[in-house]
Amino acid sequence: MFRRTSDNLPQDPAMPANLQALGYKVNGLNQFVKSGTPSGKPVEFFDFYHTSNERSNEVRREAMHECARKEVIAQLGKLGVKQVFMKGEQFLDMRPDGPHVAILATDLDVLKYKKDVVVVVNEHMQDLGIWAYRMLMREPGIDGGSAVGLVKKLQKWNEEKPEMVSIDTAEDAVGKLKLDGADDEDITTDDNTPGVIILNPGELLYSHKLNRSMSQATWLARGKSSAIAANYKVHDVHNRVYRHETPEADVRSVLEYFIPSVTCEDVRLFFVGISEGGEHLLKCLDERLVADPDDFMGASMEVVALIQPTHVPEQLKSQALTTFLATQRARSYVSSEMPLGTLLAVPPSNMGQYVDTYDSQVIERPVNHTREDSGSQASTSAPIGIAGAPTMTETMTDSMTDSIEPAFDSPENYRSLQSKISDSYSLPTSVSAMQQSVHSLPSEPSSLERSGELVDRPSADTADSKLGTSVSDLVDSTNSLAIDRAEAEADLEQYDYDKDPVSCPTFSAGIEDVSEMIWPAAMDAVLEWFGDLSEYADEREDR
Repeated sequence: MFRRTSDNLPQDPAMPANLQALGYKVNGLNQFVKSGTPSGKPVEFFDFYHTSNERSNEVRREAMHECARKEVIAQLGKLGVKQVFMKGEQFLDMRPDGPHVAILATDLDVLKYKKDVVVVVNEHMQDLGIWAYRMLMREPGIDGGSAVGLVKKLQKWNEEKPEMVSIDTAEDAVGKLKLDGADDEDITTDDNTPGVIILNPGELLYSHKLNRSMSQATWLARGKSSAIAANYKVHDVHNRVYRHETPEADVRSVLEYFIPSVTCEDVRLFFVGISEGGEHLLKCLDERLVADPDDFMGASMEVVALIQPTHVPEQLKSQALTTFLATQRARSYVSSEMPLGTLLAVPPSNMGQYVDTYDSQVIERPVNHTREDSGSQASTSAPIGIAGAPTMTETMTDSMTDSIEPAFDSPENYRSLQSKISDSYSLPTSVSAMQQSVHSLPSEPSSLERSGELVDRPSADTADSKLGTSVSDLVDSTNSLAIDRAEAEADLEQYDYDKDPVSCPTFSAGIEDVSEMIWPAAMDAVLEWFGDLSEYADEREDR
């Protein structure tokens, strides 16, 4: 009988996390492209299937992703957004020893003076500041696939939208700017631009050896003693971070300990929840508002945008939050073949039975109801019944005029969640008015004109929701840059959002794809909406 000793086993593949060593570079369009491409030839992007060895491809991909993460963090640092390290209830600007989780935030000395702050809760399968590797490593590049593009857009919050140009024109423009001495470091934050906080529910596995937290994909790609050795085991205590053990716990800790400590007293929070990240966000906000209707988050919450939401509306217990989500201060963007911004569904009219007192914030909501049970058809939804709320039948632009007189007589009342619900952003009296108010008038009959029985909502239309696959296959299906487009589209199931009650007005993202692609597709529309609401809040505050 023969056996192989440990020093005679096949070696585990190893790749350096170095762009030059891997044969790639960042070009003038902020894309990761192959080095040495002859002039005039099409650029080559990262190819996952570099060899026939799956483990070698996995390790190489992780090395490339590590380079991408470092580049994203470096570029964000030049834009004034830096890593902050959460260690239990504490947060530090320098990496500590011991279990911790990194998040991203505008420089803390600047953030505390920002009136508007955008808070993004990403999916649990993504790395910090990364929206989608399949975009980051391809033509959209760093600006399209990561938080770098978001921060650049936020720094142009008050500027006019630029015209679309071709890639060749953009390359020439970037080259001219660099010849003139311009660089990313020349971009500075304006006092009127919003701050940003980006949570990190995807990197919650802590390695004592490396003194860093990481995602499951990174954990599985770590070097092993041999090619046939098992992956590092995850200890439920020692490889977790206190108060950040799960994505939900991570969101809860940031909301409870970080945001109130680093933002100004009258901050306006613009929330973005991506897929199940939005579900965790709503659950934490719901818990806080049930425990204390006057909670800081309720007063600070200005807007909520949900991207491919996965939560079940009936599980929300705070009627104040439920009613807030049903107003035009909240929106969902979902995968759909309809044009971007097309209105797909609105909340049932009986979701807004809000009682004008803080003594009865928690009201049992009926479950398993249909739109027919509410007494109105989906295409003629009645406005939410909110005490003191004005009727809005004109456009959102018209609703921002001085004809709207919000009911508040002090800054405290103005900032309360009740006051925000009771101002001009209640739902319009008809679907037609709703479409006009958001400038969304589809040329064909809207899905709102169809009715149907209540059906179960799938958890998410994402590649990573296929729980029957192995962890390795899961990571590959999510991040593989060579994914078969036809197969990916075939896996996407059509879902009629008009048949299931939703928490907030629901719009098309303009693409049919997995959830990680929805946020980049809808980002411009969401930020434009945020900007309009910020201007409205300024006008409302000045009255």
